Amino acid sequence: MTFCEKFKEYLWLMWDGVGFFGTSELKLDRLKGKEPRWYDPFKNMRWMALNLIIFAIVAIVLKSGFDSLATIKSQEIRNVYQKTYTFDIRGQMPLIGAVYFKQTSLMAAVNKILKA
Repeated sequence: MTFCEKFKEYLWLMWDGVGFFGTSELKLDRLKGKEPRWYDPFKNMRWMALNLIIFAIVAIVLKSGFDSLATIKSQEIRNVYQKTYTFDIRGQMPLIGAVYFKQTSLMAAVNKILKA
């Protein structure tokens, strides 16, 4: 078998599926002895409708991706100096804080407590 014949067989296998096995109703005509053709799936309305819907979804997603591909996105950041900043907070604001102890004074206080 030449490389071209093998390649055609692999392409057919990918398009049609593995031999007779499978759950596709497209292969039922083979029980009657009909030879499979490459355009058999296009005759099945269920197969066509499903694949057209999938194709439309993929095309819409690709189009929206390609539309934003070559656009220039820019932003402007303004630093305005103010002496004080005020924020109107009406909701709950999470507070994150830290307490810093100088290690020498902390250790001296702990030693004082332990000696007492």
